Amino acid sequence: MSNAALKEYSTKQATEKAERALSSAAGAATYAEGVELLLEMSDEQLGRRLKSRISKFRRLLSSSTLLSEDDSARGGGTVIAPLDKQLGTPLLGEDTVSIQALSEQAQRNRRALVRKKALISSAQLWQALSLTRQAVSAATRSGRLFTVDVEGDVYYPAFFADGSVDRATLEKVSRQLGRLPGWTKWDFFTSARGSLSGMSALDALRKGKVDDVMRSAKAFAEEASR
Repeated sequence: MSNAALKEYSTKQATEKAERALSSAAGAATYAEGVELLLEMSDEQLGRRLKSRISKFRRLLSSSTLLSEDDSARGGGTVIAPLDKQLGTPLLGEDTVSIQALSEQAQRNRRALVRKKALISSAQLWQALSLTRQAVSAATRSGRLFTVDVEGDVYYPAFFADGSVDRATLEKVSRQLGRLPGWTKWDFFTSARGSLSGMSALDALRKGKVDDVMRSAKAFAEEASR
């Protein structure tokens, strides 16, 4: 194998390893409490804090033992310090927005979606679709529809009822996403995706790219479930 081919092969292997690591990290984060707050961060901010935290975990795992300050002062036996003390600053450190501020911003954004009628109540959905309450509940349990929570109140995405995309197609995509949290499904439908040439799933569906969206949804669900 030539040097050029060897370099290309090594680069490809490194890229594949990096992609697998990112998929694992994304899958773990998807089910973490408060993951929606991470989606409110800028790409630069999230990337910087994530790299910092990974580095700290690697240093922690590579060290043999860590003495707690109190135990060291007493001269006692080896005691592993609490994880938060070992890692130092939290993911959202003092140099970035606080968790509370980030949470408040997320809630403001979600309330804005309600005001703009991008999210509607269950009663509004029943009326718009001319369905019974029981039919909507059954569709939600089956995964064909999904809900999101805004300050304790349950809402449905208005795109299920606005007629811009065939509802049966939307329900098919929703089921493809499996049992992912509602806000994670919302992110899939409304955020630009590289797998869809920079379009959101909704925009791609409006252009008739159903097969592309289904493939993207399957990959998205698989990555999130790892």
